[in-house]
Amino acid sequence: MNPIAGLLLIFLDIIVGAIVVAVFLIMVTIATMKDSGSIAKKAFIILLVYVLLAVGTTNFLLYCVEPAHYRNHKADDAISRAIYEATGGTEIYYEEKDITSKGVLNYRYLFYEENEEQLAKMLKAANTVIQEENSPKIEIVCCVRIPSSGSEPVLSLSNYSDAEQEKAEYPSLQKLWIRGTAVSQTIYNIPETYQNLQGIKYLEICDNMSIITERDNIDWHEYFPDLETLEIIPEEPYN
Repeated sequence: MNPIAGLLLIFLDIIVGAIVVAVFLIMVTIATMKDSGSIAKKAFIILLVYVLLAVGTTNFLLYCVEPAHYRNHKADDAISRAIYEATGGTEIYYEEKDITSKGVLNYRYLFYEENEEQLAKMLKAANTVIQEENSPKIEIVCCVRIPSSGSEPVLSLSNYSDAEQEKAEYPSLQKLWIRGTAVSQTIYNIPETYQNLQGIKYLEICDNMSIITERDNIDWHEYFPDLETLEIIPEEPYN
């Protein structure tokens, strides 16, 4: 839950709740002493309004306020700005960027709202920048939302086949890694979602997507006509 929402709930339940209960008890006591039905009626109305307000506010804070976990950071370089301009920055959240120990410039994005065109737009926008510059090794990791306000990586795009290499061997994002997820209903578990991606030459399938590939007998060459390397890593059974 958002920390601010948590503080509001504590304030509503402890402080305001105590005040309302105290007022209710005082008004009921006065009504009993004076044998006044109007005061008792007002006391019950105050308590009822508080209960309804507390329940409504709690539901709103729990289910309608965006969790603090999902952060859409401001675009801070040519690639992130290109992706922002291509997608509008509302469906795809820019979560973070760092440089790994192997010299990979790593971007992490969250598909906050999913549609079948967003990945192709992201790929095209990033490639426009990469092809114009002497690019380092780049990886764009894409995540989806999962229950309990978390996220999980389901795919990545990169301009190299092996992070151990000193330089990127592709002039654009030509390697696609797909793992999918078993804990979320997402379009990125559906092979057809990837069919509009252009220029993919290296495809690596693993985890949940390897299960889907075997189950549905997916021929990935049908989705990627330029494919040169296909690597499918079978899902390892749990002991």
